[in-house]
Amino acid sequence: MKKSIFLLPLLVLLTACPNKIQKDGMNIKTMYFDHVPSSAIKVGEFNAAGILLCVTYSNNKTESFPVTEDWLPETEQHYLGEAGSYRVAILFRGKTIPLNFTMAANSAAPTYNVSFFSYRGDLLESYTISHRLDATFHGDIEEREGYVFVGWDHSLYGVHQDMIYHPVYEINP
Repeated sequence: MKKSIFLLPLLVLLTACPNKIQKDGMNIKTMYFDHVPSSAIKVGEFNAAGILLCVTYSNNKTESFPVTEDWLPETEQHYLGEAGSYRVAILFRGKTIPLNFTMAANSAAPTYNVSFFSYRGDLLESYTISHRLDATFHGDIEEREGYVFVGWDHSLYGVHQDMIYHPVYEINP
């Protein structure tokens, strides 16, 4: 008897609110990209290209979403800083859809200062990087007694602003 008392309200809830209970993206019927330029997009101008993701849901409602640089997977954002043709998988509400686009060089594209510091605060390396390229530390990672280096305090992928990096260490077990 206790089980049926619990299951009946749950069944009513599921029937009354199917779209709210559904897993994200489950009610997507179709997705496609619109306004993808046939000519190359200049480096630094992806957000202004006007690419739209058009989504139709199972209830035939449609929505359009402007696609920006941040929609690209972090590990593929460097494509936005290099001339070439690319195919990336865009994730939207649990579903993926491929986006094909071409980037062109742009002498007016933004550049950023990237600096790497030691755990003591000493500057190890500094250089300028083009828009959305990946940062790379070219030196040797400084050893720290009793600790192990585990990475940097910020992502190295797709730099889009001036960045200062500090090493992150964990106590060596």
